[in-house]
Amino acid sequence: MVLLVPPAVAAQVDGLRLACGDPALKRVPPHITLVPPVNVRQADLDGALAVVRDAAAAADGPLELSLGPVSSFLPDNPVLILGVGGPGMAAVHVLREHLLDGPLAREITWPFVAHVTLADGADPDLIRAAEMALAGFEVTVDIGAVHVLEQGPDRVWTAIADAPLGPPSTVGRGSFSVEMVATGRPDPSTAAAMDLAPWCITARRHGRAVGAAVGYITGRTATLTWLAVDEDVRRMGIGRHLLAAVGQHALTQGCDELVAHLIAPDAALAATFEGSGWLRSVGSDLSYRRRV
Repeated sequence: MVLLVPPAVAAQVDGLRLACGDPALKRVPPHITLVPPVNVRQADLDGALAVVRDAAAAADGPLELSLGPVSSFLPDNPVLILGVGGPGMAAVHVLREHLLDGPLAREITWPFVAHVTLADGADPDLIRAAEMALAGFEVTVDIGAVHVLEQGPDRVWTAIADAPLGPPSTVGRGSFSVEMVATGRPDPSTAAAMDLAPWCITARRHGRAVGAAVGYITGRTATLTWLAVDEDVRRMGIGRHLLAAVGQHALTQGCDELVAHLIAPDAALAATFEGSGWLRSVGSDLSYRRRV
């Protein structure tokens, strides 16, 4: 479980890693480790992801952090790092404590020091030279999600799930309420039914994924490619709430148009779109549009 450095700053950090000869440069993205690598059985994966979602939801929102200056863990370990500080540090420590639970609980042998690794196993002379040369490097980042990384057979770490920092929005009333969470990728349980997509909005009830909307953004247009609700909770408004969440997510991403292409005619799905303000494209029973 990590906080990934945002792409623009990650490119700068990778430049430093390249210059310092980091052997993990092509295997792991720049990040702040919250929970060190831990083996999670497939049967426990859903429980582990629930811990991540709950911990992220307990946060107040995105974290403002500063990266830098360059320092190291010498003399204990020959690791060159970017220190981490800023107003979000207290929240980082709380977030980490919440994550060390359930399938992610583990014994910690080293005190937690938030950092971004620049080079592991570096020569001490290189470390001292880098500390002097990069003493003035410091940059501020806003981090909005916790990411779950998985190591593949090639030892490359890739994100398999993410959870936005801050409470999810809840729709519905009374005994039937549903949480809507926009993420950068579907949870593994959702992704099993579809190809990965740039964004996914998942509807959950009592921790169970009961529906999802998937799509991508091009320019100022958000295209919805997949919308589904579990059969046992249909006709309860979840599809309508998902479409509303899609519109809200598109708005926050600067889009002004929504497009959807259905795979096959479906009267119930068409009614959901039309009841949510979507207009059927002229000459097509499968395409819908809506202004954001």
